[in-house]
Amino acid sequence: MFIPDFKHKILIEMKKKIKLCTAILIMGTYFITALPFYPLLLVFPYFTKKYLLAPLLRLYSFLIIKAFNIKIQTQQLPKIKNGSIIVSNHLGYLDLFIISSFYKGSFVSTMEIKELPFIGILTTLAGCIFIERRSRENLRHEISIVREHLKNKINVIFFPEAKSTDGTSVLAFKKAFFRPAIEEKSNILALCINYVSVDGETLNANNKKNVLWYRQLESIIAHIVVLSRTKAINVKISADHLSYEKYSKNPLHPAQITHNLISSNYTPIP
Repeated sequence: MFIPDFKHKILIEMKKKIKLCTAILIMGTYFITALPFYPLLLVFPYFTKKYLLAPLLRLYSFLIIKAFNIKIQTQQLPKIKNGSIIVSNHLGYLDLFIISSFYKGSFVSTMEIKELPFIGILTTLAGCIFIERRSRENLRHEISIVREHLKNKINVIFFPEAKSTDGTSVLAFKKAFFRPAIEEKSNILALCINYVSVDGETLNANNKKNVLWYRQLESIIAHIVVLSRTKAINVKISADHLSYEKYSKNPLHPAQITHNLISSNYTPIP
């Protein structure tokens, strides 16, 4: 019995290492593939993001999901017009790959992410819009950048909770980056992401750290190593589409409307 059990453990460890190596290879390949577009990103940012980086990111996001064996359950998600706002609850970096596998667009991220070694250049090559949340001085300029993306028919994706959470609830939504949607009369897509289970066990207080990345208790690289040890992750996504005509007539702010929609579809994790 000892030898078969020993072989089984070795096989499991090999599978974990293969999964980690595969994920690193995918991200490295994306970096190599997208890097030649960097000069174009500086000169023609909107064209490069819309027609080159967004399709590339969608393909590689799909590969990452396959590599980590993330099974996504969803009803048919609505199609959206280019130049829409996409908002979602935020539970970690996996949200980016999940959303990107369905929708093309530019994510609003933070300067802290841009300053991370390798991750910073990787997110730059993914077409992210970076904001300085540690200071409100540049907020007006940053909002104008988001508005320019919408004007150029690029979908803008952001997490209005402004940080990833531990899944116990959906935090109140910040209103600032809904302003460009209102000014440009853009449609809004409200996505709700539920991480249902990991390795066949419902997500709970004990195992959620294996999947979710919040409060930055450990580096993103260290967490990817932990994530690679999981066998399968089950996720459920739901969506509500709001046309400008629909939400502009609502007395509530779009931040509150979308928060209500996402909260009603979200299952809190203890």
